[in-house]
Amino acid sequence: MILKYLIILLFLTWMAYLDIRYRRVPNEIIVALLLTSMPLSGTESDLVPRVLLAVGLLLLFVGYFDKISNTVGGADIKIIIVLLVLLPLNNFIVVLIITQIIMLGYACWHRNLHVKVPYFAFLWVGMIGMIGYIFI
Repeated sequence: MILKYLIILLFLTWMAYLDIRYRRVPNEIIVALLLTSMPLSGTESDLVPRVLLAVGLLLLFVGYFDKISNTVGGADIKIIIVLLVLLPLNNFIVVLIITQIIMLGYACWHRNLHVKVPYFAFLWVGMIGMIGYIFI
């Protein structure tokens, strides 16, 4: 189990660097994360509901955020869906809560709630927080 989290953290480190440096994360890296970590998720009992929820979120994100509001990047949506498939639901929620708290603190510190941020860097911090919460 810890191996899957370390693989995800390794990929998130790489993606956070690319997001900070170039403001772009290639789809190939997200697919590689999914293909590398998916075999380690095959024995979890809640995998099918998570995949169904991920499909529903995909439709919501593509329909609303990407087409209407244009506030969330495509790679951000893809990594959220991939993490939903790879992580148990309670761990996924912990990652998102930590990520959103850190992002909100960052936006308040800049006194601008519409500041563009490298989402993968905050997601990396959320993943570190979840690993600390689960394993320490």
